[in-house]
Amino acid sequence: MRRILLGACAMMTVCAAVASVSGQAPDPFVGTWRTNIAHSQYDPVTMKPMNPSTLIRAVAGDGYRVTSKGVNGQGVPTSIEYTFSLDGTDYPLKGTTSADSVAVIRIDANTQVQLRKKAGGDASHNVLVFDRQ
Repeated sequence: MRRILLGACAMMTVCAAVASVSGQAPDPFVGTWRTNIAHSQYDPVTMKPMNPSTLIRAVAGDGYRVTSKGVNGQGVPTSIEYTFSLDGTDYPLKGTTSADSVAVIRIDANTQVQLRKKAGGDASHNVLVFDRQ
């Protein structure tokens, strides 16, 4: 009887763990994305890329790790990497000369605002729209 009771308790624990994990909604910001150039705004216009860039975002600790590859408005291939948390703190950018840090905050479940900076000041005023791939 004791073995049956222990077996039943173990099975209920496993079922509860599976239910709690499967009941969580996936993070809407994790995945692979492509820039929707037609719906994005670039300031200055010369920053508008020749082709859509691909952005991959993965969970990293309490934040995200981002890698982005594309071609800028001057036809130069780009490869940008950064890791950040949604706390508004400046985090270093690697692979671009147009900005040296990025700060990100979450507005709602599907919106994040990102501010890129160069030497402590605003680097650009782009509004980028991404489509999930």
